[in-house]
Amino acid sequence: MVKWLTIVLLAVSSSSFATQVELTRGVEFSVLNQQDVEGKGSVSLVNGDNQLVIRLDRSFGDGDNRKEILTPPFLVTIPAQANTQLLEIGLVSTKERKLHKLIKANQSVFTISLDGQEIEHSLVELPGKNGFMPYGDLVGLTKKYNQENGLMYEAGTLRDLKQELKTVSEGSSDISTGNESEATLQLKIWFSRASEKEKKQHLEWVMSQLIN
Repeated sequence: MVKWLTIVLLAVSSSSFATQVELTRGVEFSVLNQQDVEGKGSVSLVNGDNQLVIRLDRSFGDGDNRKEILTPPFLVTIPAQANTQLLEIGLVSTKERKLHKLIKANQSVFTISLDGQEIEHSLVELPGKNGFMPYGDLVGLTKKYNQENGLMYEAGTLRDLKQELKTVSEGSSDISTGNESEATLQLKIWFSRASEKEKKQHLEWVMSQLIN
């Protein structure tokens, strides 16, 4: 019974801890692990993978020479350890020309540090919605992106279920090999995409099957 329940119950059990946030001027940090953190001076990182949404909105120069850089929001995943005190998100340069060059080359303009140690990272542009204010709901867009791409949090790890399923499917025909079976991964992908009503109905069905 416990084994089957773990297939459908996807609650995150990782510990979290308060971390101070310092942002360079123009850097926006809006979402952490699918939660709104815009404007907060401290956040709760989990011990493991942390998914951030960041962007740059900054003006350079004065008067007629004034130029602005406004990037789309980006997703970035960083690892954190217990008792991290400080999260710093800065820029690789304060020169507008250099930042534009990096953006054109699809390279990150950000620096991300935990307790003074810079973290290597890669960015994924967060798709916006069509029409007015395409990035008006960054939390909703993040959840949608994760659901559509088979990403989910489990025990402090951001798992790519689609990639795991592909690996299992291309491997041995024995679906019990690896960390999880193909059937288990399919169930998790479905469950992560289901509505709250659908999840409740499915759990009720699972319980009825276990009782019978």
